[in-house]
Amino acid sequence: MTCKRKTRAGDGEPSPWAIGALALGLLMAVTGATGEEIFYSVDAAAMFHTARALLETEEPDVTSIVRVPVIWGSSRARFLHASPHGLLYMKYNLGQPLLALPLLGLGKAAASLISPHAEASYRLMVFMYFMLPVLAMAATCALLYVFARELWGSRAALWISGLLLLTTPAGPYGKYPFAEASLALCYLSAYLLIFRGGRDHGLAGWYGFLSGVFSGWSVFIQEGAIAGLPAILLYIRLRGPEGTAGWRMLRGWGIGTALPILAAAGYNFLRFGNPFQTGYFHEMDRLAHPLGIGWFGLLLSPGKGLFLYAPSVLVSLLSWPAFWKVRRSEAAAIGLHALGYLVLYGTWWAWHGGWAWGPRFLVPLLPLLLLGLETALRCPAGRWAVRISGLLGLAVQIPGFAVDFQKYYAALYIERGTLFEEDLIFRPAFSPIVGQWKMLLRGEGLALTLFSFESTGIPIPISMGYRALVVGLLLGGLRGLCLPAKASAAATSPEKPSGSPSGFPLWMRKWIAGWLLLVLLGLNIRIWLTGISQVLQPFCHEPSCQPLHVRFSNGLELLAWSPPSPVAQPGGTLRMRLWWRAAEPIREPLSVYVHFQRRDQLIFQGDHEHPAFLPLPEWIPGWIYPDPYEIQVPMGIPSGEYRIRLGLYRRHPPGGRIPTQSGEDGIWLPQPVWVLSEP
Repeated sequence: MTCKRKTRAGDGEPSPWAIGALALGLLMAVTGATGEEIFYSVDAAAMFHTARALLETEEPDVTSIVRVPVIWGSSRARFLHASPHGLLYMKYNLGQPLLALPLLGLGKAAASLISPHAEASYRLMVFMYFMLPVLAMAATCALLYVFARELWGSRAALWISGLLLLTTPAGPYGKYPFAEASLALCYLSAYLLIFRGGRDHGLAGWYGFLSGVFSGWSVFIQEGAIAGLPAILLYIRLRGPEGTAGWRMLRGWGIGTALPILAAAGYNFLRFGNPFQTGYFHEMDRLAHPLGIGWFGLLLSPGKGLFLYAPSVLVSLLSWPAFWKVRRSEAAAIGLHALGYLVLYGTWWAWHGGWAWGPRFLVPLLPLLLLGLETALRCPAGRWAVRISGLLGLAVQIPGFAVDFQKYYAALYIERGTLFEEDLIFRPAFSPIVGQWKMLLRGEGLALTLFSFESTGIPIPISMGYRALVVGLLLGGLRGLCLPAKASAAATSPEKPSGSPSGFPLWMRKWIAGWLLLVLLGLNIRIWLTGISQVLQPFCHEPSCQPLHVRFSNGLELLAWSPPSPVAQPGGTLRMRLWWRAAEPIREPLSVYVHFQRRDQLIFQGDHEHPAFLPLPEWIPGWIYPDPYEIQVPMGIPSGEYRIRLGLYRRHPPGGRIPTQSGEDGIWLPQPVWVLSEP
């Protein structure tokens, strides 16, 4: 039985600006941006530092502008590559840093007007970098509404854009400083411009050129985006105009695509002396991952599966045959686009996307994949499937919005000692959905900072202005969502019903608006209750935990430790745990040394490149970080008592040890270890 489109008198069509304002207000309300260097990934941190170097360089020549200063040390060496000139460059392309430049410049200018301190300028630049994905995803939601409305009408467009923001990983990626939100915007813009150009033959060439700029810029952001270019080219062939106008569109698209790609090639030439050598050249031999494992992991695994993290996409794909019948051009192009991505990333060794929320590499495809949902909305069974999948997706995204996923992965790392093994990704018990829901219910790892800017050093005028802007955007978006319905209902004549799918009824829009406001109020209350509970709750729950309260001269505090077993044998493992806290921001990576000495002679040791699981420059002042150790006792060492000495030192570049406030270069831990060798 074929479902037919349901038509009735319309209630009016909300403006795309209202949809964009509502999405922007929601994303700003749940953003995890802080004044500290918490970037969620090395990728985001690298691109921020690249943008900052582009903004703050004082040298005029091009080669110096694209060069990034080395400020991280060898812990990030795999993200730095040497050029033939002996300079070091980040591995990533320039597309995302260039997009962030205006925002960083705005943050730096605002800081110069409000505060004379350089620290305020740095924190505001970090904060403004977090606004890039927020703006990109809000624009994506608005453009998706426009595209879906032109394809199907306002009713389906509201469903599709709302489902994208609230029930798929695209929403959480609107608050995380990855490149996925920018890629989603580029792809959707490219397709929408081709669609518009297919109807306006006079401007087909310009529409093609602009579509090409967005297509090429996606490659300038991330080299893997080249997998989507054949699909966009196919869409021009299927949806573009025929004859001379079609050739003008194709020529314009080719020119527009070539410009950013040539810029990327020039950047590669400046870095490596070869325009075809990217920052991933050393990983090209790692594209031999079994395709079946990558596909299954990206689509169905408990840890990264698309259909688990975005059930609405599954409903859309099940409706694809009907989508093909009525919108063959869109169905073919989007299907080819998704296939290209699956082939590329399904064979890459890091198909899982590392420490991330769900299938990170598939997030740019989500706006396109949801376009097929309209065919499911045409009949009662399909509408129920969309509603149920939407509720399931919302339940999945709540911990994605509210909890810092790196805190979950860090806890899992401490517990398991390793990550991204297939037994972790493919086992439901270790799914971030399960783990982050548990953390949310315990009030741990919350990544909602709307009401805690002052603690991160953001100046009060900016933090208060940000809050006022969030409230204004939400109220304006809700007003734009509801008022057009009232006005249109009065203007619509019963004798002349609208032939297009109608928008949501006024009562439903008000119901959605009321629930959104209640959710925001509940999140606000939850933040305050969690803050109170964290202050009152002790951090050290292990019975063997002993307080130390040693402060080093750089502001790092060693609060407590759980000592290892008092007796060990050669070949055994000593397990201990430290608890650290940074009293103030620390801008350099440091190492911890743990020396086991006998009669003042060093016998063996266990060092950490950084304290705990997160580099020191990314620590939030005031937070407590556990630091586990597993130290192997060497074979053949003499029996006896071994005292433990601990301290901090600079490894890269060598800079000596960090003294404590008392002037010592380290401390003696209070409990020794006895090593008993077998006779």
